[in-house]
Amino acid sequence: MIEPHLKPIQQKILGSLDDTSDIEIASYNDVYKSPLVAPEEYSFKESYMAGYRQLSGGPSLMRMIDNSSFTEDPEYDPLADKQVPEGYEWRFLNSSSAEETSVRLERLEQDLLDMDIIQNGNLLGVGLGGLTSPLTFAPLGAFKILRRSRSAKSGHQSKPESPSTLKESKL
Repeated sequence: MIEPHLKPIQQKILGSLDDTSDIEIASYNDVYKSPLVAPEEYSFKESYMAGYRQLSGGPSLMRMIDNSSFTEDPEYDPLADKQVPEGYEWRFLNSSSAEETSVRLERLEQDLLDMDIIQNGNLLGVGLGGLTSPLTFAPLGAFKILRRSRSAKSGHQSKPESPSTLKESKL
């Protein structure tokens, strides 16, 4: 049973639920997004680049190389730095200078934007971006080399001889 002094509040809440004229209802395109059709929010190129930056190994290696160029400030305390956003302190615990923290902040903003693009962008673009990395295709070269070395060890030629070369070798 509701207390008498709470009845007006209850009526106000129930009355606002009955009025559905200004409620925005989801459309078909809001619920289902085709992976082949680029959404309006982000283009195919933006989706591709976000997938490349977040899901392939190349940009990670480049960040590791870039991180080695910062000069260390022994008196720098990343937790006392005012530019570190609340809730993301863990990403800056091993930052060695204010310059490194500012670069990490730029990367954090880009990472958050990339995650939004990956979530709401073109699925095909994100997938292709994640797959097109030099590290994805590097093992293919090793397989070709292994195939050639195996055929050389066993004495077999890698390509079958043509009929004209067989006739010449018999003569």
